[in-house]
Amino acid sequence: MNSNKSTYLFFDTDKVIISQDIVPVFKFLIEIEKEMEVVMGFGRRLEDIKNQYKELLDFVLFLSNKLKENGIDFNYKLKECPESFVDKLYLNVPIRSQMIVNFAVLEVLFALHIAYEKETYDLNEIKKVATRDNKFLNGFLRSYLLTEENSYFKKNKQRFINITAIGIRTFRNFLTHFFSIAKGEIMVSFDTLCAESQELEQIVKRKRKNIVFISPIDLYELVKAANVLKLMRWSNDYSDNQLEFKRKIQFVINVVSNHGAVIIKKNNI
Repeated sequence: MNSNKSTYLFFDTDKVIISQDIVPVFKFLIEIEKEMEVVMGFGRRLEDIKNQYKELLDFVLFLSNKLKENGIDFNYKLKECPESFVDKLYLNVPIRSQMIVNFAVLEVLFALHIAYEKETYDLNEIKKVATRDNKFLNGFLRSYLLTEENSYFKKNKQRFINITAIGIRTFRNFLTHFFSIAKGEIMVSFDTLCAESQELEQIVKRKRKNIVFISPIDLYELVKAANVLKLMRWSNDYSDNQLEFKRKIQFVINVVSNHGAVIIKKNNI
């Protein structure tokens, strides 16, 4: 690792100022967040397309009636009934898949956390800590996800107060290994604020008072806030001890530079 580079990272009001050598880490994290926005917003985008197409159908119907009223001959047959297009846009949101993708992003942050705290870029060592050191994992979850320093957790503290690090681990393992949900403290719901989710939550809580319902959006926002918290703590580390921060962040830079995905845009091919 090059010890001659000027390495810095700090927050300045509403922006982050970083040195050139840390840019690959930020680009990597930004690309991940962009993918997450697409995954989480897919259903909403389809809903927008569906509503816009329904408006277009109504307009076409209006025009066809005007043609008939004015005796204008119009004989054009579509290969497929226009209404069928709207039906194709109805989608059952794959909430378990969304949850799994969210957990994948969280594990990326955890891997970078390991590289930084354990001062290693050895992939075998990172994997070993990630899969075997539950104490270290629990500490990460409590420090970045299940903490009032996480802005989304703080905002929804009363809903999330009963979630534990072990509960998160169990929840994640059942989803990724069995595409299912453990009989633990967490259950999956659609948008937590929608009427159907609230009604289901009340029914279940009559029997299991400590159960917590979270939606893919909840987990997405928790992970996104955890990412911001990680950057803020790196900034604090830089302010407290620049030399130590510089040494530790180089392990993160090495991991991302050598093992992070390279995004190739379609319009660049």
